[in-house]
Amino acid sequence: MKCEVVRSRGGYAIVCGGRRQKQPACYRDGRPASVQCDFIVSRRTAGVATNVPVTCDRWCCTDTSCSVHVGPNRDYCRAHYDQSEKTAATSSPSGSAA
Repeated sequence: MKCEVVRSRGGYAIVCGGRRQKQPACYRDGRPASVQCDFIVSRRTAGVATNVPVTCDRWCCTDTSCSVHVGPNRDYCRAHYDQSEKTAATSSPSGSAA
């Protein structure tokens, strides 16, 4: 456990313990976020590996108006989910006869 000496108006105090990291806030409504957007925004070369995906990583809460669970361990922010739905709708053949 880490301890540090803290100076205050009344003198000094010894404070022990770790500092909690601030929980990230949702990009949309500011609530505590628990998932990051996994939408691939680009690909890059990293060292020997090529075609490495770079994801959005925008912090989102689990409310459905902010993020959408699209698969195992995969979530999209609402903006990227809407974008992927538009892309899927325009690229899929429609009106094909069976």
